[in-house]
Amino acid sequence: MIAKILEQEDTNGDFQITVDDKGPKSFSLGTLNSDGFLKKDIRGTYALSNLLQELALATSYGRDVIVINEDRLNEYPIDRLHRIVKYHFWDALTRRIDEQGLELILCDSKNKTADHSNRIYVPYDDKRALDYYNDISHRRKNLKLEVVQLPKKITPQYVKSIDNFPGILALALREEDNIDEDDNEKLQKTVLRGVPFVVPGGRFNEMYGWDSYFETLGLLIDERPLLGKSMIDNFVYQIEHYGKILNANRSYYLTRSQPPFLTDMINKVYYEGLLPKLNEKLNISSKVNTNKSQLPVIPEKKKSLNTKKSGYLKTSPKNLTNETLHQWQNVSFTAAIKELLSVWLNDPRIERQSGLSCYHTEGYGIPPETESTHFVSILTEFGKKYNMDWKTFKDAYMNEEIHDPEVDEYFVHDRAVRESGHDTTYRLEKKCANLACVDLNSLIFKYEVDIADYIHKFCNDDKKGENNEYLENYKKWKNHVEKVGYMHMIGNNQNWNSNWSRGIIALKKEFNNDHYEDYLNCSEYYIPEDNNVSYFFITLNSDLFYYLGRIRKNSMNKYMWNDEKKLFYDWDWKQGSQNLYDSPTSMWPLWCGCAEGSGAYIFPDYIEKRFTSEMTENNLVKILPNQAEDLILSSLKLFEVSGGIVGCTEESRGPTSLVRPNRQWDYPYGWAPHQIMTWQSLKNYGHNDDSRRLAYRWLYTILHSFVDYNGVVPEKFNVVSIDHKCKVEYGNVGVDFKCLSKEGFGWMNASFEVGITYLTREQKMALGALIHPDQYFNKQKK
Repeated sequence: MIAKILEQEDTNGDFQITVDDKGPKSFSLGTLNSDGFLKKDIRGTYALSNLLQELALATSYGRDVIVINEDRLNEYPIDRLHRIVKYHFWDALTRRIDEQGLELILCDSKNKTADHSNRIYVPYDDKRALDYYNDISHRRKNLKLEVVQLPKKITPQYVKSIDNFPGILALALREEDNIDEDDNEKLQKTVLRGVPFVVPGGRFNEMYGWDSYFETLGLLIDERPLLGKSMIDNFVYQIEHYGKILNANRSYYLTRSQPPFLTDMINKVYYEGLLPKLNEKLNISSKVNTNKSQLPVIPEKKKSLNTKKSGYLKTSPKNLTNETLHQWQNVSFTAAIKELLSVWLNDPRIERQSGLSCYHTEGYGIPPETESTHFVSILTEFGKKYNMDWKTFKDAYMNEEIHDPEVDEYFVHDRAVRESGHDTTYRLEKKCANLACVDLNSLIFKYEVDIADYIHKFCNDDKKGENNEYLENYKKWKNHVEKVGYMHMIGNNQNWNSNWSRGIIALKKEFNNDHYEDYLNCSEYYIPEDNNVSYFFITLNSDLFYYLGRIRKNSMNKYMWNDEKKLFYDWDWKQGSQNLYDSPTSMWPLWCGCAEGSGAYIFPDYIEKRFTSEMTENNLVKILPNQAEDLILSSLKLFEVSGGIVGCTEESRGPTSLVRPNRQWDYPYGWAPHQIMTWQSLKNYGHNDDSRRLAYRWLYTILHSFVDYNGVVPEKFNVVSIDHKCKVEYGNVGVDFKCLSKEGFGWMNASFEVGITYLTREQKMALGALIHPDQYFNKQKK
């Protein structure tokens, strides 16, 4: 049947039925009631492509015969995409790094010239994981799995040495209850499983940093908070074992991170997912006098297929209770504190003069995961200096036969661009490591106030740190803070050094609501009297993080706010000027509450009074309360187009040509993260109508291609022409499939689920009818 439909309707031979095909757009099927004697015509691109998808799905399940309800073929587009995302795409994108999931996660299509043997890298101090994977390697000879233990200290030199031997990086393992009950043999009660996570899709078959945040927003809408929690658990593992939340968990990403969203991710999962679910269970439980402290969040166990018959082991996570939920929140925030201080407020990512942070990786050389020809033009130019072609120069440079500061600097910036997640854009090209970006500093501001609020509400945390060089570094850091005071502890000086926080490893005590009145008493420490104990304990007060946030807000207004253009711009600390490149990331201070206005984050009175009284007149920046309104007005004029929010203005991007090609994060392209961040930013400051309008534009863009192009859900869109056919670097992930899109794309799936929650009932009806946004909103104006 599939072959017959494709032969008739797929005239361009791409194994899809789209508006570009020139077939008759009509196909006859026999009806069930007539035993196939009577025929029903299936007409139109949408219905025919849905038929093709349903047949392909049935085939994948091994079915020879299926009965299809006609309503399914003409399903309301909003309902169909929502159903597919919720019940199919998320499962298709979920991975585990354990015996059952290894074969799928080991696949990596990037860096095709490298040795792609099945290889997993395990942290030096995770003996349980090392034993687990070695056991699999010995038992499952067919996997040909190479297990490599990472060194205790992971250096850029080491990471470069394994560029040609890429592998997956181990993530968290946990014990789960075995719920395979039909097997006659006695099975283990608990089984070691990989903690699950969602991948973006396509060639991105690993857990990515900021993708995971947006995917989690979609998972929460689709009532899957436990999977969101698991993503956070894997981030905590990365911070503890790899020193940072990684760009992604492949070996070639070990030296770089991605935009940090962990604290908001924790709060979203805790307050919007796990806590309501737990409270719901507790309310139900109270009616039957169930022990509340033991009540699980997870569903009741269900019988599964026989292990031997299915070849698949069915397990369930341990029950989550009030006590374990608070413990999880505490452990997660501890990791966030460590990441904030040791990664984003530490070398090489801190710019001490301004106190702002930059994207800046520890690695060097050519990023190995890029396409082999990606840097041909730039390497050709560099090679001319040495009378070499690009291949010869590349080999000589990577083998350290040539040392060229100009080339080094180029790749420092290129790697920083990749850490930013905006790879690539002319906004950051050849200068990213010199920029304190608006997006990054908005996210770090959110970390600082989220951590402060958590400590203030729940505890003054005692953290356990390693009692070696970290203790001495901590003493120096504390002495510096006490000497200069909060106002000058990080900006306008060269003495701030928070690398001691890499030694934070555990919690000492959990709850203490006492608040220190002495504003300089940001931290204390003590060493246990037992000489055999190699730890010291640090008490971190919420004041430290409130002041870090308040200082950052002041610095962002001082260095990034442009009162003439009413926009925030990245600060080029090397040039001592703003990088006047219009980007929708200018609105991210609205997302975190850093912009003055109705949605601004409100610091405690004693923090604000102390800050304004002690800050010198030259350094204190006073912003008018209409800053947010000015920013919103300017931003919407610049970045709102027919299909949503565009990556930059055409003017900022400049002309394109063969020698200056377009970049995928620039005009005319739009991305899910920019849309979601903009919707929330506007909502924070009461601009609900603007949020709804922009959400409608983006969802129309998604549905337009979904309906006309065989259910495609891609990585990005041209939001000016409202088109998924993006002829730009890297192409467009998610468009190359046969008959059925099985995954969509992670954050695109999430943006649809999140976006629907913004629309009114009337807007949903208009969207379902695929009324063009310009037509719809022009009618509303009239």
